[in-house]
Amino acid sequence: MPHRLPELEYLPHYKLERIYDGGMVSFRGTQWYLSNCLSGEVVGFEEVGDGRWRVHFGPVPLGIIDFRNTKPRRSRHYGTLVRIDGEVTGLGRKKRRRRRMSRT
Repeated sequence: MPHRLPELEYLPHYKLERIYDGGMVSFRGTQWYLSNCLSGEVVGFEEVGDGRWRVHFGPVPLGIIDFRNTKPRRSRHYGTLVRIDGEVTGLGRKKRRRRRMSRT
């Protein structure tokens, strides 16, 4: 096993961006959450049309970002990654309902 893996290669038409700590990337003025495990890595964005871009980690497609579905929060816009199979990943935690314990 090599001490360091070789740099990933991307096709020339991809737009490349480095993932921040915490799994966020800024692409075209919008913040996108991809994954914490990609912190510090470079990903490639391939335009697929109509405001949508396919996100790649080397040869592996991760999902689609869609500029038509961003939400403003304070002075920035945020979006979520749509997986290749169509499922949307989320930024926030799922709200859990609290169960009331009965006092007896």
